[in-house]
Amino acid sequence: MADNPRVALYQAEYEGLIAGKAGRKPECLVTVTGKCCESGDMLIWDIQLADPKPGDILAVFTTGAYNSSMASNYNRLPRPAMVSVYRGKAELFVARETYIDLIALDRIPERLRFPRQREQVLEVLQILQQWTQVAVHRGGAALGEGEEVVPTGSRNGLPVVGPGLVSGAEGEGGRA
Repeated sequence: MADNPRVALYQAEYEGLIAGKAGRKPECLVTVTGKCCESGDMLIWDIQLADPKPGDILAVFTTGAYNSSMASNYNRLPRPAMVSVYRGKAELFVARETYIDLIALDRIPERLRFPRQREQVLEVLQILQQWTQVAVHRGGAALGEGEEVVPTGSRNGLPVVGPGLVSGAEGEGGRA
């Protein structure tokens, strides 16, 4: 629904298959839903798939040129990557959004800030990055004046970073 509203808006219909199982006989009738827990968050009704398992990748054909432009951050979900497959080679057009991307433009007014807020935000970001295993590669360009992306270590070989939300406060290493 957030990444493909076309089905809910005007009953677009899709076909697909499980990547890596294209040559197998479809044997399982399933309905493919989104992750928003809404009645309109359906992608494909009654499709035969080859033995779907957790972790499989569902390739959905011809989602259309408007799919990406119509996607949203409904329920604060990051938008998916945009990939094309041409002559057997996948090409990335738009990178997948991260949770860091979702909050990069958020601002917390001074009157609403708490003393431990920065540390709490960084803890939440670290947990989100653990769940998604997303390496964050983001410069300070989208942050406000006086704010920066603050390296806070690494976990599972991935950099763990968070925005310096509390500008002017002295933190570890003199960073806000």
